[in-house]
Amino acid sequence: MFSVYFAMLKSAVSYLVCGRQLPAWDLRLQVYSSGFRQYTRMLFPVMSDDDIDSIDFGEIHDTLQANQMPPSKVPPEIGLHRELQITVADVSIDRDSIRGIGVIERPLLSLIDSEERDFQSSGESRRIAYDLITPWSACEQVGIGLDTTTKTAMEPSPLNPDERVILYLHGGSYVLGNPVAYREPVGYLAHYTLLRTFVIDYRLAPRHPCPAQLHDALIAFNFLIRQGFTPQNIVLSGDSAGGHLCLDLMLLLRHAGGGLHKFAGL
Repeated sequence: MFSVYFAMLKSAVSYLVCGRQLPAWDLRLQVYSSGFRQYTRMLFPVMSDDDIDSIDFGEIHDTLQANQMPPSKVPPEIGLHRELQITVADVSIDRDSIRGIGVIERPLLSLIDSEERDFQSSGESRRIAYDLITPWSACEQVGIGLDTTTKTAMEPSPLNPDERVILYLHGGSYVLGNPVAYREPVGYLAHYTLLRTFVIDYRLAPRHPCPAQLHDALIAFNFLIRQGFTPQNIVLSGDSAGGHLCLDLMLLLRHAGGGLHKFAGL
C-alpha cells in the first residue's frame, strides 16, 4: 500500500505547487483520485503493447458465439417468422452522403470499399441474415387472410404504399445476440404495434469491430428502401446495444441532410 500513499502525497504536493488537475477538483478529490488510480493499477496491471498484440480476439469471438443467448420462438398464436437474407452487393451506398460525418467517416468508407473489392475479386457477395416477423394482427389490418399470409405478408415488400414496418436491432453488448434469440420478444413487439418487423443479424465484435455493426444497419435500412418502403415509414427499434445502434443510425441518416434517399443511391 506504500505506493498508494506515495501517489496521494505526490498529488497533494502537485495541488499546492501547480494547482488543480481539473478546474472542479478540490484538494481532497484530487488526492483520493490519485490514490484510487494507483490502487487499481496494483489490482489490474497495465498490459504492454506486446501483451495486447498477443490477444487472440478471434478466439474470444468464437468463445462468445459458443455461449450465445438461448433461442426462442414466435408464439404461433401471435404470428409467423421467416428466415431471409440480404445480398450486400445489391445494396449500394452513396459515399458522398457519408463524407464529413466525423470520426466514423474513414472506417465506414473503408468497410464499403473493402466489401466492393471482395465482390469484384471473388464474384460472391456477403449476405446478412434477417428474420421477418409477421403478426396475425398486421395481416388483419391490411385485409390478408390466413390462407394467403405465407404468400404475401412473408415477403419483404410493402403490403400497401403506406405500410409502416420496424427495423429491429438486437442487444447483447455488440458481442452477443441474433434474430433467433429475439423471436419471442420481437414477436410480441410486432403483435402489439401491428407492424411487421425485420430483425437483422449484424456482425459482432470483437472479430468485427466498430463500425461494422453500423455498416450492416445502414445496409438493412437501404435494403428496405429498395424493397419499396419509404424512409418515414421505417421505424427504428432496439434494446441495449441495439438501442445505441439505432441512435448511431439515426445520426448517420440525419447527416444526409436533404433526403434519406441519398443513402440508397436513389
